[in-house]
Amino acid sequence: MQTNPASFDVLIIGAGAAGLMAARHLAQQGKSVAIVEALDRTGGRMYTITHEGFAKPVELGAEFIHGDLPLTKSLLDEAGIAYVPADGSNWQGSKGEFTQQESFAEEDESGLPCDTLEKDITVAQFLAQVEDPEEKAAMQDYAEGYFAADTNRSSAKALCEDLAAEYEEQYRPVGGYRPLVQYLEAQCREMGVAFFLEQAVREIRWQRGSATVFTTGQSFTAAQVLITVSLGVLQSEKILFLPALPQQKTEAIKALGFGHVVKVALQFSEAFWKNPEYTGGKALDNLFFLFFEAAIPTWWTQHPQQDALLTGWMGGPKAAALQQLSEQELVEKAIASLLQIFAINEERLRGLLQGAAAHNWSADPYFHGAYSYEVVDGHRHINTLLEPEDNTLFFAGEALHAGAAIGTVEGALASGLAAAQKMSGQ
Repeated sequence: MQTNPASFDVLIIGAGAAGLMAARHLAQQGKSVAIVEALDRTGGRMYTITHEGFAKPVELGAEFIHGDLPLTKSLLDEAGIAYVPADGSNWQGSKGEFTQQESFAEEDESGLPCDTLEKDITVAQFLAQVEDPEEKAAMQDYAEGYFAADTNRSSAKALCEDLAAEYEEQYRPVGGYRPLVQYLEAQCREMGVAFFLEQAVREIRWQRGSATVFTTGQSFTAAQVLITVSLGVLQSEKILFLPALPQQKTEAIKALGFGHVVKVALQFSEAFWKNPEYTGGKALDNLFFLFFEAAIPTWWTQHPQQDALLTGWMGGPKAAALQQLSEQELVEKAIASLLQIFAINEERLRGLLQGAAAHNWSADPYFHGAYSYEVVDGHRHINTLLEPEDNTLFFAGEALHAGAAIGTVEGALASGLAAAQKMSGQ
């Protein structure tokens, strides 16, 4: 440990969207700011790779802009980063049969007792009231897959609101989210923000108006500390607080929901799924999303961009069960899934494969999961965590955004900005 810790007005733990956004705002207010990050890169769950075999940068973390999100879009516009619509046809199937969907989610609230939901309950309790076994199974898969949620904890009210909402157009930043991360980082550095990478925080000793943060190799002092690590890290209790956080805060951390996700990217030399020979004669030229009964059940393309990349996705408890698998084992599971879905032989499929990568967010020791989901009474727990401790300890991140953008880059950016405004007395 250093005998004389580096000292700043504000220390931010985590260089993801929330941390970078907060740092930029606080530096603009004239604060001396440092960001301490456990990884050797900035961006957090905005994780863009440029591996050999891939035609362009690939997202193993955040990928889409889910609707007309003001903060994300304004930042992209400010940085001069283009974003393009992500759309196309959506298909579902099993046992080699493909059926086109009219919308992204075939499920809606019409077959569910949403109108009788006076008090929020868990999705599991809610689905126990559904008699149709197919409807129940479809909703279970949707809640687990899309929200990455444990239905024994997730909110039925939030599920009903999502199903009732109109589908919003999705977009992708050109070049992935990495250019936005680089833009925010560059702005922070220009304003004097100090970055300390590969410094995992182990301990925070604090009192009113002062805190000392100990990492794997250094120590830092600051008048205020903003903690933007993932909810999964907080729940793992890897950071020791001295004195301990108040009981209501530790209970709020445990009560919130944090989802599990496995994401696999497979680059092929050609978009074989456009060949009717492999799809039972169906024309999948404009394929966007594909939902299929397979080990990796959700897939999407880069449509309307012409790129022979398939992304596989699994969320929820089923993804959590795969935490022990290596990256190569996940890739093999993905290939096996495609062989289940398409009428293509293994030799041909592997011959077309040019690049493969996978990330198991639950197995990642720096995140312990992918993104948060709404739980019963979640807003109360969020508000508890948003309350500063003696104007010294503050929390931010996508899990603490009490709105429709929970679990997204937009939610993280908004939470980071709101925390920074509170810290600077605005």
